[in-house]
Amino acid sequence: MFNIRGVAFYDIGSAWYNRSGDWWSLSDFRGTRKNEFGQAVFKDLISGYGLGARVYFLGFLVRFDVAWPFDLRSSGRPVYYWSLGLEF
Repeated sequence: MFNIRGVAFYDIGSAWYNRSGDWWSLSDFRGTRKNEFGQAVFKDLISGYGLGARVYFLGFLVRFDVAWPFDLRSSGRPVYYWSLGLEF
């Protein structure tokens, strides 16, 4: 009756403002920084990981995901997503 599938994912991305005016220059980009304890954490990067379920219901793909933000040292509170339709 139902075709339930599971997924696991990790995502990383970035967006930053370049003060030099050269949109192709990465001179202002800093992927990581040191926190107050000297440990590497993300600066201009954002990442997260999670688990999800996929099921076709009445011809539509229904998706449920739970994701946690991650900064190389710790995870944040979970975020829940419901979606209808294909990913991309």
